Amino acid sequence: MTLLFSLLPIVTFILLLGVCRLTGATSSFIALLTTLAVGMSAFQFPAESIVQSLTYGSVKALFPILFIVTTAMFSYNLLQSNGQMEIIKKQFSQQVSERSSQVLLIAWGFSGLLESMAGFGTAEAICVSLLISLGYHPLFSATVCLLGNSIMTAFGAVGTPIVVLSKETGISTALLGVNIVWQLALFTFLFPLVLLIIATPRWKAIPEHLLLALLVGIASLTGQVLAVTYIGVETPSMASSLCSIGMILLYNRFKNKKEPIATTPMSSPTQLRKALRAWSVYLILFLSPARYSRPSVTCWKIIAPATSYSPLEHKQFLMTSIGSYKADSSSV
Repeated sequence: MTLLFSLLPIVTFILLLGVCRLTGATSSFIALLTTLAVGMSAFQFPAESIVQSLTYGSVKALFPILFIVTTAMFSYNLLQSNGQMEIIKKQFSQQVSERSSQVLLIAWGFSGLLESMAGFGTAEAICVSLLISLGYHPLFSATVCLLGNSIMTAFGAVGTPIVVLSKETGISTALLGVNIVWQLALFTFLFPLVLLIIATPRWKAIPEHLLLALLVGIASLTGQVLAVTYIGVETPSMASSLCSIGMILLYNRFKNKKEPIATTPMSSPTQLRKALRAWSVYLILFLSPARYSRPSVTCWKIIAPATSYSPLEHKQFLMTSIGSYKADSSSV
């Protein structure tokens, strides 16, 4: 019965939004009222606790969630208004002409970059519209973007999920970040492969898909490991996405190296300056948290012991920490 009451606000929100076709604001407000009613009647929460929870949730929604989303959308609208986003679109369509590589570049690389900087659905919205503008079917665009964005959500927007989990469990962000990276290591290869197969479902293309997925997976994993070790949990998804984008562009450059140099849009210094100017917003957003984030290790003397744990030692430490956290929670 407790489970049913707990699911009631979520089910209410889904029904109002998906079945009754109400707006997101109206559905959320009714779901909030449902939550308050369930908390007071079914769980017997005191009014003081409900007010405190409501206040805390509202403040957290404003900062950092709404703050991050607002700044991300401002950056995107700024690029749209000054025409820089059109340069990025042309790079996606001209630098990578093959359908599979183009889908992987946007749905995995660029979507992951936006997810790491904004999160909360902005990456899917922007990348889906970008794919549609390039001529892809809306349903196909939504499908590949949701699949490609699944791995990057582990670190969310500037590492917010890891920071919150660290505060709730008492486990350091460094240890959480390292373990999450290695837990998702296999999927950094599998998900690019799935995206490539969905984009070009031909048996003859499987060997090329396997090679490109392996290269992108290695680049992505390398970026995550280096970022989580030497910078902090705020930047692994950013580094992973940038490494993936670079690997996809390099792969297509070497694959199409027989084409004349004049056909490549970034062959001249002028075009290169335009490209750097278009991407400068995302480079600044990457360098900002890298400058102010707390790294997993602070100096070379600490790096070695911090990163030399075996997988079994990581697992034992995590299980011990989670067990003590559950014991403390049950005693409250």
